[in-house]
Amino acid sequence: MAFNVIMSPRAKRDYRRLDDLIASYIDKALKQMQQNPFTHATIKLVSEEDSFRYRVGDYRILFEYFPKTQEIIVYRIAHRREAYR
Repeated sequence: MAFNVIMSPRAKRDYRRLDDLIASYIDKALKQMQQNPFTHATIKLVSEEDSFRYRVGDYRILFEYFPKTQEIIVYRIAHRREAYR
């Protein structure tokens, strides 16, 4: 089952600021998330109801999951020291 991954304007801006190497890792992770967003690298965030984080090295992809529509809204891509601010 394929999931529809949508990036928010903030996530797009975060993505454009990444190094080419990190951006390639993020691309690969986003493609994997389309197939199965809930792997060993995914953890539910305590502070939000339907928010999760996907770990990509020192970077985090923060997203919300909507099971009825099978959509994933990526709202932040950031280094782990900045992701939760």
